[in-house]
Amino acid sequence: MLSRREALGAGVSALAMGMLGRSALAKPPGCPNTGSFPWITSAPIRALWNLPDSIMVDGFPFAPWWTGDSWANDFMPFHHAENVFPGGSPPPPTESVDVAIIGGGLSGLTSAYLLREHNFVLFDLRATFGGACTGEAWGGVPYSLGSAYFITPDEGTFLDRLYRDLGVDRLYRLSSGEDPVGYQSQIVHNLFRRHSTPAIEREAYQRYSRMVDFYAEQYPDIPLDPAGDTAWIRHLDTMTFKQHVEQTIGMQAPPLLASMIQGYFYSSFGAGWEEISAASGWNFVAAEEFGRWVLPGGNAGLAQALFAKLALRETAPGACPGQRLRAGCRVADVRLAKGGAQVTYRDAHGAFRSLMARKVVMACSKHIAKYMIHDLETLAPGRFEDYSSIPYCCYMVMNVLLTRPIRQNFYDLFLLYDGQYPRDGNEAEQWSRVVDALNGAYAVPHGPNSVLTLYWPLPYALARVQELNDEAWLRNATSLAPRLREILALLNLRERDVRQIRMTRWGHAFPIAERGLIADGVLERVRQPIDDRIYFVNQDNWALPAVETCLLEAAEFAPKVARGL
Repeated sequence: MLSRREALGAGVSALAMGMLGRSALAKPPGCPNTGSFPWITSAPIRALWNLPDSIMVDGFPFAPWWTGDSWANDFMPFHHAENVFPGGSPPPPTESVDVAIIGGGLSGLTSAYLLREHNFVLFDLRATFGGACTGEAWGGVPYSLGSAYFITPDEGTFLDRLYRDLGVDRLYRLSSGEDPVGYQSQIVHNLFRRHSTPAIEREAYQRYSRMVDFYAEQYPDIPLDPAGDTAWIRHLDTMTFKQHVEQTIGMQAPPLLASMIQGYFYSSFGAGWEEISAASGWNFVAAEEFGRWVLPGGNAGLAQALFAKLALRETAPGACPGQRLRAGCRVADVRLAKGGAQVTYRDAHGAFRSLMARKVVMACSKHIAKYMIHDLETLAPGRFEDYSSIPYCCYMVMNVLLTRPIRQNFYDLFLLYDGQYPRDGNEAEQWSRVVDALNGAYAVPHGPNSVLTLYWPLPYALARVQELNDEAWLRNATSLAPRLREILALLNLRERDVRQIRMTRWGHAFPIAERGLIADGVLERVRQPIDDRIYFVNQDNWALPAVETCLLEAAEFAPKVARGL
């Protein structure tokens, strides 16, 4: 029997080979060829049995290319027209399904899970499912390539029931209370309670803390409850978080407090508190008071649990393996047709294929959905403009594989540096650096190895252009090296403890919750279905980069999609 450590480290894709046997790969007679990668190798957490040869940069060993958006810069999806079909038209459909779900991140996986009793197909353009909630496992430690944790659910809610159904309530480790801070080359606890901290900083922090306590009680739920009182949340959305805080505490935030808040917003929202809506900001900040659930592999552990449930559909008696879970398949065109919608995709080998679906769930972000939907402006006038009004951030995550454990008992070490964070995007471009160091092995039983996960937001306008530059990989590796030395020194780790550094980039990591998107009605418009045949389930439905947004939107729309199937 596998130990908990072995099970966590191996990943579903590897375990399935041994547990399900060759029957998991065998196809019954008559199963169509879908052109996808084998479902059994497409689990969100990928086991690294052998690391690639490293490239040494300033004394540190780096994996030779990006993970995440790992395509060559010239072949980035949707950076050119995807729906240029031979002969000018998409090929005729060769199969029919109840539901086609486009996008295999948390929104798509959850939608598929909630619609699993129907004949569904789940597409993802990557070789693995999970979107920004993918991960890897090395040396017995699963770790995240993207998002890190989610908030403790209220008992009896949909989220509570879902986590129990998936079994993640038995895997998480709780992180609560104030995180330590890396400040002036030291790890500092309770920074704003120290007598050496200036009195003005301590006073401002106390006023801010009272605001946090207030909104933990008067919590701004997003997604909005259409049956509830949302006027006050809409009003909050007319202000930035910075405006609201400074107006309420009655002073300009002093440098340390401003930097602490700015760092949190860079990390969580990919943008500064001078840009983010007060409604969305308090939705995040106040929720931290409820505690964080950290899974092995971060939020990739949640994607893995959903994938494992869906994998049961692939291995059911008489099922055609790979029929439902189609990795490496890039949907290029969705057009309404008699009885539903025709969905055309480019398969893992580059060939175009089409199917007919009675309903479609667009679980991808709006910045690509607007190019997929044929004749969008005729079907939903003004929708293209609304989709285009949602901004997205660029983000990097660096995983440092270590051959010794991290001894300090922490989950998230916030890096305050000298206490002077940028005040806006122009300053951020010159200042850009890692803002969080997470213990990637926090939820994993102690072992000889560990992983340090570094979060590096890019909260400025030209970031995406810069990160698609051919020199970006080397530039970022070179920039990271001296910062990494400082972080290792803080944690009493040595340079020789680093086995490899694996850099991940996300060109459109998540939507930016700018002021006014809720108050102006943009977000309520973008989530509206088209002709009861095309539905939208993604965190950008509310421009809120939270796990809970993905799951709750799937729960909102799954019954509506199922109606009439």
